[in-house]
Amino acid sequence: MMNHADKIKRMYEQLPSRGIRVGDFAPSSYRNLWRLGIPVTPPIFSNLFSVALTNGVYLALGIALPMLVIFCWLQGSPVTSVLRTLLFVGAGYGLFMAAVNWLACRKYKSLDLPPWSEYPQD
Repeated sequence: MMNHADKIKRMYEQLPSRGIRVGDFAPSSYRNLWRLGIPVTPPIFSNLFSVALTNGVYLALGIALPMLVIFCWLQGSPVTSVLRTLLFVGAGYGLFMAAVNWLACRKYKSLDLPPWSEYPQD
């Protein structure tokens, strides 16, 4: 059985030859998570909820939290305000990116890709 890194490598070898754009199966947020060793399932193999959750958490913790902590420190905003903003921004971005990904990937449904747990099928 292949590990996650091997599957990702194989995906980069196979999917572009099937006409799938790299940005559709490996957006930059996912590539960054993979570089950190976090084994998230590529969005083309995921459901809408998991794509929304992955992107929302990525934005909230990776980008918005450091910015808001600095802002909170400079402005003296209460922590609850920062947490509420993180939740709102993360959820909004996650849902937006899930919708973008769903629109981009629905054209590949005819390729009958296997589930990620069974990928690759040689």
